Amino acid sequence: MSTPAPAIALVPALLPDTEAISAIVRLALAEDVGRGDLTTEATAPPGARAVAEIRQKQEGVLCGLPVVERVFRAVDPAVQVLALAEEGSWGDRRVVARIEGSARAVLIGERTALNFLGRLSGVATMSRRAAQRVVGTSTRVLDTRKTTPGHRALEKYAVRVGGCHNHRGGLDDGILIKENHIRAAGGITAAVSAALRRTAPMQQVEVEVTKWSHGPGPRRPRPCWWPRRPGCCTACARRRRRRRCWRRTRRRSAAT
Repeated sequence: MSTPAPAIALVPALLPDTEAISAIVRLALAEDVGRGDLTTEATAPPGARAVAEIRQKQEGVLCGLPVVERVFRAVDPAVQVLALAEEGSWGDRRVVARIEGSARAVLIGERTALNFLGRLSGVATMSRRAAQRVVGTSTRVLDTRKTTPGHRALEKYAVRVGGCHNHRGGLDDGILIKENHIRAAGGITAAVSAALRRTAPMQQVEVEVTKWSHGPGPRRPRPCWWPRRPGCCTACARRRRRRRCWRRTRRRSAAT
């Protein structure tokens, strides 16, 4: 039984038309096809035509149809790919695309296209579930650089399709101080000070923490020293159960 799509506001994500994406597709085809598809060349006549459908067998987010189109375009520009489901949509057991063209081209490109589609749909599905857990809060879920080598542009695209957000695309995108940087610098103060000296005026310096206690924590309110000032004892009232009000302590000290 299919569960309904998570209620989350999505921003359309576009696959970047860059040389990096084309290079990934070419590399994947070269890896799979090699010197030629021996089985297809032996069994499919040169002029044969074929129509194929891509079916989604498990519920989740559909992601990767633009990559599927690029794969078949690289094999044979005459192959037509018709999307039957929306990129980024949640579904289960449905036909998501139809491919029509040379039977040889369809057979040669099908596995590479499905590999991309399955991988990116899995990343987008996990991204959607993570984004759904923080709906109604001010929290945003960011990705990391822990991507499949060579596939970062595609996997970060899938993260956006799922509803989460991209962080750094590479080490040259910003400063993020981690535990090893802190150790190498001799302490967090030294690491942050050195990073601030290297940053541009509007550039941020981020520090990764492993526990909530490592963060700065809530700002401590200033104690009230002025008696009878309107609203001055609000901070004191929040601390009465834990310790005596600082204002009362001040008055008693003055009285003695």
